[in-house]
Amino acid sequence: MENSLMQQYERLTGFLGSALGPDYEIVLYDLHRIVALVNGEISGRSVGDPMPKSLMDVMDSKRDSIDGQVLNHRVLAANGRNLRCSDLYLRDAGGETVGVLSINFDDNRFKELSEAVFRLCHPDSYADQNISVEIRGCRNQEIFSGDLSETTDEIFRRVVKGKNVAPDRLNYDEKLEIVRQLYAKGVFELRGAVQAVEKRLGCSQATIYRYITTVKEEREN
Repeated sequence: MENSLMQQYERLTGFLGSALGPDYEIVLYDLHRIVALVNGEISGRSVGDPMPKSLMDVMDSKRDSIDGQVLNHRVLAANGRNLRCSDLYLRDAGGETVGVLSINFDDNRFKELSEAVFRLCHPDSYADQNISVEIRGCRNQEIFSGDLSETTDEIFRRVVKGKNVAPDRLNYDEKLEIVRQLYAKGVFELRGAVQAVEKRLGCSQATIYRYITTVKEEREN
């Protein structure tokens, strides 16, 4: 990407980040890595991190030349957040793809706001037992990290509240809660997820599947 063109897109990245606010991560990629980033804490990434494999696959297959954009697809960040993402493939004067501009929306704050609204009209005990606002993943969901264990590790830290706890010291309820959160985020729809969770929790695959069955039964009831 020519320097002048790069500078213009970097300016646009900063502008969009300022205009849209803290719930939007704006990412500018060249053909290999992140070159400009606003609100990177949303996905936990930094300038210099590699381009996601899904974007590189689109460019390698030349699918980016069809309409130049992909709108409103779901992505799982390595920190466990489900994001709604849109990608614009950037082209030079000759029509060659030179980078990607991505806008990633994090609606987790609005989930918390929705739950707070319900608690205004219901007792807390009723809301705890009967009302749940979920941000779910989907079967075709992508993941920013090439390593599913990063997502598992982040949720693991949340459940054990930062304590330095080895997997074999976790009790049944703690392991079930980790699987419950991973399931809610659509992690088990992703290839290799069970194996990644098995390794992180020190359980057999059969045990992980039993946890998943328990979570499914909870949701059905």
